[in-house]
Amino acid sequence: MKNIHVLPTDKPSNLVLIKNNLFLTTTKDFDSIVVKFQNIYITSSEEIKEGDIWYDGTNIRKDFPKSFINGIDKKIILTTDEDLIKDGVQAIDDEFLEWFIKNPTCEEIKTKLVEFEVDMELGESCIEYGSYYKIIFLREQPYQELFDYLANELGVNALLTQMQEIETIVMAKQKQINND
Repeated sequence: MKNIHVLPTDKPSNLVLIKNNLFLTTTKDFDSIVVKFQNIYITSSEEIKEGDIWYDGTNIRKDFPKSFINGIDKKIILTTDEDLIKDGVQAIDDEFLEWFIKNPTCEEIKTKLVEFEVDMELGESCIEYGSYYKIIFLREQPYQELFDYLANELGVNALLTQMQEIETIVMAKQKQINND
């Protein structure tokens, strides 16, 4: 199910489309004839509540008439749209944007709502609660193949912690290769 939506915007953005390719840039000073500014919206099937911003498949909506909400409507949980960020939607970090530009056919990602509390050590009334969405990067197929190889070909039933260590080493090597 698609939950990443790349939509054109008439406002300057760090995400631009040039000849059907997405680019991340640090400048917003482009000729709008050459580039088309874009925003990314990541949606969730969470219940849409009053005050939420949502996408109806065509438009970004801030209103809350319950009669409009159907199976197509999705809550926007992460975005690059600066107006929505000012309205309280979480910003998409540059790490994901860089990954997405390298994987432009991706239409779905997993997210996890991380809830936390901060004790200000001033008594019970000073505990603050918060939450944010964490993007769970999809594992690339070669990692799964490595784990299958260890189990099936070598008869090694690695513990989850061992598998995570192997994955960390492989990912670090992959990152090093990509940066060279």
